[in-house]
Amino acid sequence: MNQNDSKNIPERKALLWKKGLNSGMEVEYGYAELEQYLKEFAPIFAENRYGLRTILNKSNDWESYLILFVDKNLPLSDYSTVDIIKIPGGLYATTLCQGTEDDAVQHIKNMKSELESKGYKISGDIIQIVQIDLSVTGTVESLLYEIQIPIKSL
Repeated sequence: MNQNDSKNIPERKALLWKKGLNSGMEVEYGYAELEQYLKEFAPIFAENRYGLRTILNKSNDWESYLILFVDKNLPLSDYSTVDIIKIPGGLYATTLCQGTEDDAVQHIKNMKSELESKGYKISGDIIQIVQIDLSVTGTVESLLYEIQIPIKSL
């Protein structure tokens, strides 16, 4: 599934799980840890509130960290694994991508090449918001991500 667009997105706040991701179990544990800071009774899944912050480092490798969007400042008792970050507002290239996390990473690489060919540069961290997760579909291949890439003209 693919729908390319660009839009202005306002600044957002998110909880960031500072541990890098290596396995599916880490992802599940990380979201559970982030959710405990909310002090809410409703589950976060199926609410478009969580995803990944992906950074292209200087070695051209991708590093991803779990995020959970919040609308207020939260008192954090333990800063060792969790932090509150601000995701800058601005112009973002956006698309929907269905499939696994590996499919999303390949989609980001393709978007990066396409954006560069059109005279744009990635101007910050890439955000992947889970639109449809395993609690809705039951299959990894049916996951749906909205990829948001901050851009500026060269």
